Amino acid sequence: MENKNRLYLIAIAVLAVALITTVIILCCKNSTLKELVGQMEVEKEQLQEEYQSLNDEFSEYQTDMTIHNDSLVSELSKEQQRVQDLLEELKITKATNAKKIAELKQELASVRATLKEYAKQIDALKAQNQLLMDENSVLQDEKSTLTDVVNRASVLEVTSCSVVKYTKRGAKTPLAGLTRSVGITFHIAKNLAAKEGERVVELKIYDPSNYEVARLYKNFTFYGNAIDLETVWELDKAPKAGEYAVSFSINDECIGNYSFNL
Repeated sequence: MENKNRLYLIAIAVLAVALITTVIILCCKNSTLKELVGQMEVEKEQLQEEYQSLNDEFSEYQTDMTIHNDSLVSELSKEQQRVQDLLEELKITKATNAKKIAELKQELASVRATLKEYAKQIDALKAQNQLLMDENSVLQDEKSTLTDVVNRASVLEVTSCSVVKYTKRGAKTPLAGLTRSVGITFHIAKNLAAKEGERVVELKIYDPSNYEVARLYKNFTFYGNAIDLETVWELDKAPKAGEYAVSFSINDECIGNYSFNL
C-alpha cells in the first residue's frame, strides 16, 4: 500500500513539474511574441515616417517656382499621388502582415529611385535656367550700356561761348563798372543722333563768389545741324569785377560749362 501511495506521489510530482514547465514555456513564447509584435509596430511607424518624408520632398519640388517644365511637374504630381496612396495603404495594414509590409518597403525603394532621377533632371533644369538668367543679365547690361551710349550721343553740347559787355547806352565796353548788360553767344554742335524739335536752354550765371546771380532761358528749334544762339543778361547795376561762370542745361541735364571775365 505504501508503495502504491509513493507511486501516486511521484506521478503527481512529475505532472506538476511538466505543468510548470509548460506554463513557463508558454509565458516565454508569449513574451517573445509580444516583443516581436512591438518590433513590427516600430518598423511600421518608421516606414510611415519614411513615406511621409518622401511625400514632403515631392511637395517641395511641386512648389519649386524655378521648375519651368509642365511635363516634369505633371510626372512629379503623379508620383506624389502614388506615394500618398501607398501611405494610406500602409496605415490600414496590420504591423503583423509581414508580407504586405515587405511589399510596401519595395515600393518605397522604387519611388525613391524615381525621385532621385527626377532630382537629377530638376538640377539640370535649374543649372540651365541659371545659365539663361546669367546670359539674359549680360544681355540686359549690354543693352543698358548701349542705351547709355546712345543717350549720351543724343545729348546736345555747347562747344564754345563768348561774351560782350555793353553800357547802358548799348556801346561795347571793356570795363565792368560801366557794364549794364552782357551779350552771351554760344555754339551748339552738330548732332544727328539727337531728336529734332523745340528745345529750351537754361543758363545759370555765377559771380566770383560762386553765388547764382542770374538765370536765363533761350528757346530754339534743333534740326541736327550746328547752331549759334545768343541771349542777353540785363543788369540793374554794375557787376562785381572778376571771373564769372555760366552753366548750360536742357531738361536739367548739363550740356556745357564756361567762364568769362567782367
